[in-house]
Amino acid sequence: MTKISLLTSEFDLDGKEQVVMVKDSVTRRAAVSGLVSAAVAPALAGAEDARDNTISAKDLAVLAAIAQGPFADTASGIAATANGDYFFTVNPANVYLNDNGSPQLQDEVATLGRSLGPFSSPLIDDGATTKEALESIATKLADDNGLQFLGAPKPPGARSRSAADVFNDVVRLKDFHAGNGTAAGAALAAAIVEAQARGIKRIVAGSGHYLLTNAALAAGITLEGDGESTRFTVGANNSNILVATSLDDVRIKGVRMEGDNTASDSTNGYGVVNTTSAGMVIEDVTFDGFGTGPLLAKNVSATRRRGPKLIRVKARNTRAASFADIFLAGAWDGLLFADLDMVSASQRAVLIADESGRVWRGAEVRGGWFEGYTELGVACTDEAWDGSDRVYGFVVRGGYYKNIGSCAVKAKLSKGILVDGVIAEGCGSEPENANSGLYGAILINSIGDITVQNCKLLTSGAGGIVTNGNDPYPRHRPSGFGLASINISNNQIGGVTAPVAATGDGIVHLGNCKSYTATGNQIRGVARHGIRVTGAAFGPSQFVTLSNNDVLDSPSSTGFGVYIQKCFNVQMDSNTVFNFTANCVVFEDCDTVIVGSCDQAGDSAAGGRCYTFQSVRNAFFDGKAICTFYSARASSTAYTVGQRAVLSYTDVVECVVAGVTGAGPAPALAGGVAVDGTVTWAIVHKYRTNNAGLFFSGTAPQLSKIGSNARFDYLVGPGVDGTAVPSNLRWETIATGTVTLSAGQAVFSFLTPETQPDINYRVHLQGRANENFWYENEASSRFTIRSSNASSTSKVDVRVYR
Repeated sequence: MTKISLLTSEFDLDGKEQVVMVKDSVTRRAAVSGLVSAAVAPALAGAEDARDNTISAKDLAVLAAIAQGPFADTASGIAATANGDYFFTVNPANVYLNDNGSPQLQDEVATLGRSLGPFSSPLIDDGATTKEALESIATKLADDNGLQFLGAPKPPGARSRSAADVFNDVVRLKDFHAGNGTAAGAALAAAIVEAQARGIKRIVAGSGHYLLTNAALAAGITLEGDGESTRFTVGANNSNILVATSLDDVRIKGVRMEGDNTASDSTNGYGVVNTTSAGMVIEDVTFDGFGTGPLLAKNVSATRRRGPKLIRVKARNTRAASFADIFLAGAWDGLLFADLDMVSASQRAVLIADESGRVWRGAEVRGGWFEGYTELGVACTDEAWDGSDRVYGFVVRGGYYKNIGSCAVKAKLSKGILVDGVIAEGCGSEPENANSGLYGAILINSIGDITVQNCKLLTSGAGGIVTNGNDPYPRHRPSGFGLASINISNNQIGGVTAPVAATGDGIVHLGNCKSYTATGNQIRGVARHGIRVTGAAFGPSQFVTLSNNDVLDSPSSTGFGVYIQKCFNVQMDSNTVFNFTANCVVFEDCDTVIVGSCDQAGDSAAGGRCYTFQSVRNAFFDGKAICTFYSARASSTAYTVGQRAVLSYTDVVECVVAGVTGAGPAPALAGGVAVDGTVTWAIVHKYRTNNAGLFFSGTAPQLSKIGSNARFDYLVGPGVDGTAVPSNLRWETIATGTVTLSAGQAVFSFLTPETQPDINYRVHLQGRANENFWYENEASSRFTIRSSNASSTSKVDVRVYR
């Protein structure tokens, strides 16, 4: 407002006099006539139009945008506002300023209008009356550029911005297309042109339905929708929705893309096609019903480019004949697939491959859900068999894979592979090439460093974890060993079937490699071998280490608990291999085998062997070849829940209902259960009685040694047996004991597991009398001790060794 100070009182009001006035701290002279007009004009206007002192609904909305209210009177407005706030009343329709608790009528509404925010042009002209100000506000806010006059809400500490400034942060596709299910390609192109003209990188597609046919994107543009309610549908058969060719940093977010399940070749029927465009990001996008798949991304240039990143992408109902839902090929760096949700009956969920000799570096799959694919879940491959430049760095972390036909995870001819924490259920039921070796829920048919750890596989098909370490270029080192170093650790495998012949293994390595380590794995219920390591015909695997593995409870298996074949140096320790139909552990055509003191195997079927050495050149055994001892069930005896016993020497049973057994013989099991007096038994497994601890066959070892910690408890056959027992076998302690002579002699007999394959053992005798002692009449299970005193009754300490 303008404050007028009258400095003299000697004047009349004929309109010709001048008075001195102070306006905005500047002293001026003004004609009295102008002051009179200014003072009386509002009153005259009010007299001419009674509506000035009332307020319409339109004016009320405008006033609400610039002041607080409405209030019935100024007293109410002062009570409800703070110093410096503006408020308005409805009768009369005035705007006031709270000036330290005093209502100041605002005749110069333009000052108030300009105080609302940083506007690009005045909202109200200087000197406007209240009526003129309100009409100006209503007119200008209704204009296409009206948002420039309104301030936008701001958080504490943020700078002030007009609503127009905030609104212009993005370009809206709805400004160019109604989202009514008609062709939207031209509208999207226009929106891109508008964004580029204004220097904006974000195009927002609100809820609606848009038909797009091979629509081109632009570099650096983000196309963002409102989730599933923003629908992009392919506009023509045998077409794609979006195409990006040599356009970097495109981002597609929060939309639903729909195909029509048509595709006549491998270049159409996709949701998005990316050709040599670096840094593409697809986030929170659903793909449904595509003929070929959601994404095709190829880079055939000589320069690797930043690879696409797919985050929380969902894929459904891709055509069954589709090669791969997500197919990336060529020279990419740093590919990322995070939390994908993919369910389809097509062939592959994610495939990353080389292209025309161009290879990628670094691809990571994090988490996600993959279900129903007929061949592969996620896979990488390098198909250039004769090339030295291999794809490198394939990482799969977590994720749930369900009912995948051939493999949940596969890597072919690749280097630097890590599979960590994958959960797979019902995968691998259909091997790619029958029983040729290309099978397994996790199949790593590669040549570089490989680690598979912390995975949980349930009811796998032809195999659990299968690696193939052959090196095609060059095929192997001059020494004959492959280049791959393989680590399989801390995995759990529960149940492996055999859908085709010669399959059904838990953990398998086929082909030569530099080193192979399996540690901390738990394997149950396999159809054939628990752990199998087989070197290639042209060169064995050099170093094989098995430790802390539990390979248990596969009573119906047709193979072995552990089967090591064509390997050079093999070391086993702290493994537990029990309850297999055939032999527990078999070494075949190996150079050197060392079994440590904490290794143990047993409880295989009658006639089975704990450890078999077939044509092993050097064998060192210090472990435990044993059977589990269970007391026979006793009649009229009390048993508590959890106690175990042997029923008729055929079944190991556990008490599940406590009580007292019957007085007669043990009852027969019916359906795995038997009621015995008041006790109820349930079968645990068949009673296992291994026929031999160590069995040698084929070519006898050149060197074989049994250490002092070796144990052969509860075997029903000899500890050492076979058709090729080494003649130079060394055995630190076969048997120990003390005998008492009678008439100067005594017979020392071996327990069944201590029975020897020949009489090439040695005996150390320590008598307790001043006599000479010797042994004679050696047999495989006994010998005679004699004294120089024909009537000796001395005690003699005995140690038998080789």
